[in-house]
Amino acid sequence: MAEGDGARYTALGRFLALRHPAVLSFELAPLDDQDEPLFRAVHHVRLADQGSSTRLSLTIRVTDAGPDAMTALAGMQIGWEQLLDKLAALIDDGASPSV
Repeated sequence: MAEGDGARYTALGRFLALRHPAVLSFELAPLDDQDEPLFRAVHHVRLADQGSSTRLSLTIRVTDAGPDAMTALAGMQIGWEQLLDKLAALIDDGASPSV
């Protein structure tokens, strides 16, 4: 993960479920400076056809959070909001995301 100021972060993760085209579940564990998990978060993304649009539902379950996890946890919501705003802008522009 990277921030606008150039700060970079590492996380371990794995896919838990992928059912095209409507379900994606994965686990992420951001790492501290000693490469130990700050916490574990299971993300469940669901997509539902709404005619001319798509409804996206996201739930996140956090476990194993230690005292050093507070900063990372505090940034989780804004990080997802920024990511989804960028995705919406790409869709509105009709552009294909670069990988």
